[in-house]
Parts: sequence; structure tokens; C-alpha cells
Amino acid sequence: MTVIEAYESFNLSKKLAGLTDASLKDYYYCLKGFISYAGNDTNTSLLDENLVNAYILSLHQSALSRSTVATYIRNLQIFLRYIADNWGLPFSPETIKVPKSPKKKLRVYSSEDVILIFNTCQTSVPWITARNRAVIALMLDSGLRLKEVASLRLEDVSFTDKRLKVYGKGDKERYTLLGDVSARYLRQYIDLCPYPVSGCVFLSDNGTPLTKSGIQTFVTRLADKLPFPLSCHVLRHNFATNYCIMKAESGQQIDAYTLKTLMGHSSVTTTEGYIHCALELLAVKSSSSYLSTVSGLP
Repeated sequence: MTVIEAYESFNLSKKLAGLTDASLKDYYYCLKGFISYAGNDTNTSLLDENLVNAYILSLHQSALSRSTVATYIRNLQIFLRYIADNWGLPFSPETIKVPKSPKKKLRVYSSEDVILIFNTCQTSVPWITARNRAVIALMLDSGLRLKEVASLRLEDVSFTDKRLKVYGKGDKERYTLLGDVSARYLRQYIDLCPYPVSGCVFLSDNGTPLTKSGIQTFVTRLADKLPFPLSCHVLRHNFATNYCIMKAESGQQIDAYTLKTLMGHSSVTTTEGYIHCALELLAVKSSSSYLSTVSGLP
């Protein structure tokens, strides 16, 4: 069994397991460097620990970010584990050490930040302005992913019940909330849109469904006009963090499993990261400065 044949078998197994095209592409981009390094026609029995360690060392010495290196190594371990299970390897893939990705603190927007974001959505075309504000609102106040915004259908929007049905990773369906402000922007957009909104909610300026790429381009251009970082992921992060803060400040328990459901996470571990961030912010907010109580300082 050659390395390229093993990859083709691995790729087929992931397709049969129901992985999306996006997930399959992620595996391809993460593994193509190793396949080239090892050699397409190299027999898998020659993939020893020295070769794998040399490749991993090359990743650490490259210009790739630490988080990207960690992702590449994690996916390599999954691929090698597949080879070991099916054809054997001269070493155990479990010995590969996957480095932890660095945890970055994403910006939590203040009220002033949020107002500036929505003001900056202003364009010379009223329906485009309303559309852009609705897109931002659904990410910021409903926690939708980029793909989920692009695939949102009018039939899945319930203004009466204040909820949305969205299709997340792996096309898994879930319900999430529709806030009053988001609903207002959404209604404004639908009323002003010169094209009939019947299937996909968000349309481009020529009336075709707004794609993921189109939304990403809009958000990137919006970010260029702002004095602080903005991205689809940061907006979704703010939804989760603010959900936790509002629950805590109202005296309610922060339920990780409820938030997990709203976010569409497959593991509660991911959700707990947002809760930890919210608790940090609450701890800072409720603390007082010791030095401010000391009189007579120079």
C-alpha cells in the first residue's frame, strides 16, 4: 500500500462517514504536505517514527502559526492511525505529541463598539444597509456561523416564535433564538429588498443568493473601516460570551448544555471555553483596586 493509495482510502472512508466537502478539503490541505514529504509511491511500511518526526520538525521550523502547526499534526495523527489500523505501521501514532493551540482572547465588544459596527454598515442603498445589518445581527445576537447565515431560508424564520432553524456543521439542524433587534433589521431588509425573498433569505445586489464568499467579503470590508478587529468568528464569540454574562448578572445559572445547543457545538468542551471567558470578565468587573484605597501615594 503506497502513501497516496492510503490517503485515497482514508478520504473515501471519510466520505462514507458523511463528512462535508469542507471537512474533506481541510484534511486534504493538512495532509498534502506530509504526502509530498513522504513520497506518493512510498510504501506505508516505510513510514517510521524518524520520518514522521523529521516532517513534524519541519512544520515547527516553518512560517506557519502555532495553531496551524497543531492542526496539521492533529490531522496527521488521525491519518497515521487509520493506516496503522488497516495495514500496520512500525510505530504507534499515539506517540505523536500534538501541541496545544495557543488560546487567544478575542475582543468582547462594548455598547459603543456595537453601535459603531451597525453605523458603519450604512451604504448609499437602503436595502443593502438593512441586509448587512441583519447579517451582522444574526451572528452577534443569534450566534450563527457564516455558512448558517448564507443558507438561512425564509421558511426557517419564525418572527412569531422568535426563533430560527439553522443548518450547522454536517447539515445538523438546530433551533436558536431570534432577538427583537435582529427581527427588526430582518423585516426592514425583506420589506426594502427589490427582489422577492422566498428561498434563501439573503440576496446579492443582482438578486441571486448571497454566498459565503459574498458575506465574508462584506465583513472583511467592514472590518477595514473599524478601529478594532471584526470577523464572523469574533461576532459569534461575542454572542456566546454575552449570553453567559447576561445569565450570570441576572442571577441565573450558566447552563453549558443550553449554550451548546444554541451554538451547535458537538462537544460541551468547546462551549465551556466561552463560559470561562465570561467568568473572567465578570470577575474583573466585580473586583476593586486595592491601590485606590491607599491614601498618600506619591
